[in-house]
Amino acid sequence: MSQIDVYVQPSSPEWWQILAALGPWFLLLAAGIIGFIWWLALRQETKTVSRNDQWSRVVWALEASVDAKPQKRRAGRAALDALDREAVAGSDEARIIAQARQGSFALKGGAAETNDKPNWSGRTGS
Repeated sequence: MSQIDVYVQPSSPEWWQILAALGPWFLLLAAGIIGFIWWLALRQETKTVSRNDQWSRVVWALEASVDAKPQKRRAGRAALDALDREAVAGSDEARIIAQARQGSFALKGGAAETNDKPNWSGRTGS
């Protein structure tokens, strides 16, 4: 058997060899970027859903706080108090709740003790 001598001459790699070697790293980088974007979108969606849920509770509490039934009115006011303390409320929602609790539902002359009906301070007429 005869021996064959093989000589390898060093040369710089071709562009496609470099690309093939770096391919898995590019894939990992792309997956990381996509994962980060997905996480941001999920976080935003969670905040949006939470705010929408809270806003529906605020609407119910506002409507209940002016209901003709005293028991439902008290429940609505208690719900407004609880919603005002929640951390989910944005600055606009917190302002609306605070306005509803303080200014708009102010009862004059002890009406709460007599018939527990709200007296709208801004209402004109009757």
